[in-house]
Amino acid sequence: MATIKHKKKQPTDSSNSVAFKNGWDSGKNKSIHLYLHKLKHNQVISSFFFFQLKSKESLMSWWLIILSTFSTTLTGLNNLEEEPFNHFFLSIQIGLGTFSVLTTLIAAWMKKERFVERINEIDRYVQKLTILIEEIDFQLVLNTSDRIIYEDFKKKYHQQISEMLSTSPSLSPKEWKHTIYTITKYYPEMINSDGSPENKLWPWYTLGTNNEGIVVRRVSPFGMKVLNTYHTSTYKGYIIDKCCPCFLNKVLLYPDPQPSPPPPSQPQSQSQSQSQSQSQSQSPASPPSYKELFLNFCSCSKKGKGKSEDKSEDKSEDKLTDQLDDKGNITEKVIEQP
Repeated sequence: MATIKHKKKQPTDSSNSVAFKNGWDSGKNKSIHLYLHKLKHNQVISSFFFFQLKSKESLMSWWLIILSTFSTTLTGLNNLEEEPFNHFFLSIQIGLGTFSVLTTLIAAWMKKERFVERINEIDRYVQKLTILIEEIDFQLVLNTSDRIIYEDFKKKYHQQISEMLSTSPSLSPKEWKHTIYTITKYYPEMINSDGSPENKLWPWYTLGTNNEGIVVRRVSPFGMKVLNTYHTSTYKGYIIDKCCPCFLNKVLLYPDPQPSPPPPSQPQSQSQSQSQSQSQSQSPASPPSYKELFLNFCSCSKKGKGKSEDKSEDKSEDKLTDQLDDKGNITEKVIEQP
């Protein structure tokens, strides 16, 4: 007897009824998306802090250049043979000592903060992380039939994902809090660029699914917690929060705007509805010509003159009747005449 071979059914996604191929399924797809959102979070925080640190280092370097320039200028003035005024050389010596002390303190503080080492470390980390995110995102955009086999994907990227999540640059709690607060309050486009679920950044948006398995990205309480607790971490912010809370704007700018409800329909009377239907049914009239406009203007001017003459006659009759009123009986005869 001939044996019948049954083909195995490929796993399908219940949300959009798409068959998964090359070893992919809905669970593996969601886990990779979760790792991808965590990598994007590390990328945004690290790149933002990188530029903050770089701007601070460039500012301190610029102050070193200014102080060294002043020191060089004072050294040249110190070589004069005769002082132009009293205590000139003493002032030069005081200035040189002050500038040298400030230069030494700023250079020592920059070395203590490890600006150059941290900037180079974060720069290398952000470059590697950006390349990894783009490669994973490219694979997830493709259909499962066009992707590489999941086992090959696992061998190629799982080690890199775990390495990038575990070796993120170290930030102090104060630096992390300041970076998160600045992004939440002043850079909402980095959190929600176009409103699509793929580009909404975690943890400002939750990562969840509904009963049908569709990914749902809702606004999380993370952003509001950051706005409420940032100013309480410093004495200045605590005093402003307690005394003048109106200066602290605690409004989230990154959530999607809710659609406004349609305006309530007003009941119309039958006469208004009939007039509207008649006006809509009538065809638009052609614009009048210049000749017709001129004739209408002439007729209106004649009518205006006739009305003015009638008003003048009425006024004269009123005056006549008023004059006849003073004479007594004559007014009754004049008024009774047709």
